[in-house]
Amino acid sequence: MKNSKMMKMARPFTLITKRGYVVRFIRNKPTIVPDSVVEEAIERGAGFCGEDESYVPGVTVEEATKPVYGPERKALLLKVCRAMKEKNAPDDFTATGAPKLKAVMEAAGFELDRSEINIAWTELQKKDAD
Repeated sequence: MKNSKMMKMARPFTLITKRGYVVRFIRNKPTIVPDSVVEEAIERGAGFCGEDESYVPGVTVEEATKPVYGPERKALLLKVCRAMKEKNAPDDFTATGAPKLKAVMEAAGFELDRSEINIAWTELQKKDAD
């Protein structure tokens, strides 16, 4: 298929895009992904591969190993929040006591949004209160 890439995921997943594409990934099986959908597939945890099923990263190794979706991302975010709480540097927190978005993103090494941080911070506070 012209204008497409071979990608695979370590878990079964069906990607449904706003552009009308539906790409069904079967665990560790190379799947044809249209170029216009590649970015969304990467965001969901897909990686580039050849038809022989050997992994050939299309992004740097560092980017390929960053958790972009799922439990790995949440675990890393909780770890970052825990480290920030233990460090307790005033410049890393807002006036309300929540971690600053920029500080968390720098520590995590990837883009986040405020709601993700709020959820992780609340969960961490609840665990520590128990």
